[in-house]
Amino acid sequence: MIRQLFKDSSIYTISALLTSGLSIVLVPFYTRVLSPSEYGIIDLLLVFGSFVNVSIALEISQAVARFYPDEPGEKDKALLFSTAFWFTCGTYVLFAIVILLFCNFFSQLILSSLKWKPIMKVGICAISCNGIYTFMQSQLRWQLNSRKFAVNSIVFMLANISCASYLILWKKVGAVGVFYGQISGATVGGILSWYFNRNGYKFLFSVASLKKMLNFSAPLVPSSISVMVAQYIDRIALRNLMSLREVGLYGIGFRISSIINLTMTGFRSAIVPLTYTHHKNPSTPFEMERIFRFFLIIAMPACMGLSIFAHEILEVFVPKNYASAWSVIPIISTATLLANMYVFAPGLAIANKTKLVMLISILAALINTLLNFVLIPILGMVGAASATLIGSLVSFLLYVIWGQRYYRLPYQWSKIIKASCLALIIIVGNLFLFSVVRPNFGLLIFIKTVIIIIASCGTSLFLLQRNEFEWLQRKVKLFTRIS
Repeated sequence: MIRQLFKDSSIYTISALLTSGLSIVLVPFYTRVLSPSEYGIIDLLLVFGSFVNVSIALEISQAVARFYPDEPGEKDKALLFSTAFWFTCGTYVLFAIVILLFCNFFSQLILSSLKWKPIMKVGICAISCNGIYTFMQSQLRWQLNSRKFAVNSIVFMLANISCASYLILWKKVGAVGVFYGQISGATVGGILSWYFNRNGYKFLFSVASLKKMLNFSAPLVPSSISVMVAQYIDRIALRNLMSLREVGLYGIGFRISSIINLTMTGFRSAIVPLTYTHHKNPSTPFEMERIFRFFLIIAMPACMGLSIFAHEILEVFVPKNYASAWSVIPIISTATLLANMYVFAPGLAIANKTKLVMLISILAALINTLLNFVLIPILGMVGAASATLIGSLVSFLLYVIWGQRYYRLPYQWSKIIKASCLALIIIVGNLFLFSVVRPNFGLLIFIKTVIIIIASCGTSLFLLQRNEFEWLQRKVKLFTRIS
């Protein structure tokens, strides 16, 4: 399982670096064309789309992931997948028709003005296209086709970015170009997804299969909505308590913080289907424990690096009117790391305890929402980021505590807690130290780089077992001799 995981995760990671990395590179160009308020409009529509994508199709993709490996034959697998596919298409088409018919109402509700109605119309079409495409692409993961998934992701992003960049940077169409780009990417990516899995798309539909899948996935809808609330209530609260400018600044900080996902995408994308496939093997819990420590060895330094260099990243890549977004990056990057680590506590999903998953998500969302409205009037954007961090921590801890009851994993928490404390000390210490002392830019980069290297070695020493450390020493010595 570990060998398969590292093979698949490396492919997913390279794909994420090429796709998400390219979109992040474009941020400096977009911020010179779009105002913070326009970025706020884009963020609000993306938030709305995220809620739609986890609710309209009743999370049936999660049911496909859970039951697809257990289907005995190819015909059974095709029936399961085809039923879910046609159900997904139907729900998204119906959604688009309803929203477009009542576009005035939803424009006023979501964007607070009919001024943005043209963007709303294009955004709704983009949301529907993306929803169908995401379902089609996800099937490549459940089939363990990591290479095809990666190729599909790259093609989607190239089509998306090419169209959006042309419209925004050359044609100067404004924020609406982002959503035309998504429609273009989803169309090209969807065609490629169909080609890769063309034998799986049949004109088949089973009511019995649909009921089976919805019995599993329907309780996940409130759970997923709660996750979205926890993830996006910060921007909704900022819009109501502050202004669109703060939403736009926070959105930039959030996008920069999403770099942390690049260290996680490979593990997260590979481990879910592998866990469902191999969870009955006696060796799987021990392999997952080792995988989690290896993951943290990569993720913690990435989080520390992004947090420590937050100010310098914005100073280099965005105009000065976006520079204040640096203050939320250390907090959001840590929250992002915690929010995605639930995949290492799979007990509830394996035991089909989706109602408990729902309760965890609702509780975390309630905490996050309450803290947003308490902290934003006091701390502004930092308060919103802090609320998100606390909600993510509560969610992860509950996943671990309850998940261990149904599928016990032998995690070495003393090692993990020591490494986490060291990372936290480094991040907080950096914020205080360099807010008082500001050496010249070159020296500052050098000092921070040395700090990250030392801290990364420290967290790795905490997380590695003795035999793993000795194995690593042998590899380093062998590499040194060859060099």
